[in-house]
Amino acid sequence: MPRRLKTYFLWLALIVAVATSSVLATVAFYQRGSVAPKDYEDCAERAARDAKSKDALSILISVCRSNFAGRRKAGGGYTYYDPCQESTFDINGPNPTTDEVAYIREQCLAYLSLKSQMEAEQEEAKRKARLAALEARAAAQQAEQEARVKTQKAEKEARAKAQQAEQAASAALQARKLAAISAVRLVSRGFEDCSYGSCRYLKIEVTNGSKEALSRILVGLSSAQAVGAACPSSYATQETLRVGFSPGERRDTTIEYVDIEFSKHPLCTKVLDVEFAGR
Repeated sequence: MPRRLKTYFLWLALIVAVATSSVLATVAFYQRGSVAPKDYEDCAERAARDAKSKDALSILISVCRSNFAGRRKAGGGYTYYDPCQESTFDINGPNPTTDEVAYIREQCLAYLSLKSQMEAEQEEAKRKARLAALEARAAAQQAEQEARVKTQKAEKEARAKAQQAEQAASAALQARKLAAISAVRLVSRGFEDCSYGSCRYLKIEVTNGSKEALSRILVGLSSAQAVGAACPSSYATQETLRVGFSPGERRDTTIEYVDIEFSKHPLCTKVLDVEFAGR
């Protein structure tokens, strides 16, 4: 240890020893004095009057606090501050008696018990509140899930109904078309101006035997192998008659520029499709 630092510690120890001996002498004076302090306030007044330094005053006040637990009331009597309950109690003298200490202790234990009970009740209330919040959130999530499932189910049912309605409408339209197609009659009235591989006109008598007003008739053309032979099942050549036909109407119309080969064999005609007026 450096010599200067060692000298400082010796000097500090001497100062502490001198101060301590002065304080101890002051304390001893109060202890052996003919009239001892009667309470804390009296003791503190003497300390303030007799102490020779701030350190001595601090120690003497500490001695007063140790010797006297009570504090003087303005109107007479004493009170004791209990840190357990952070409250004061009236006592008969500058220090509580054995009975008063026992009472204060009982009150402290009762206070701690009540405080513990209240804290437990608060924790239980918080636990129930948290549980209620969780249950409410779970119920809300379940309700949301159920609503979502219900909505999805309703949407699915709506789509299914719409699809069924669309299919029913399509089937109904197809049935109407088939009924109209089967009721339309086509009769060939001959070819005109046939040369150079085509005939300019094919005259056809069309009879709309259906109950529908038609705006278009798709006609298939083919040839039979011989007179009286069956017509083929497919019709590669298709012509559209864009003429309005009222229900029950019969009308002559023409198809322009058809293959001249059709004029050389028995002609087969077939209604392939129709379109209703107003669609």
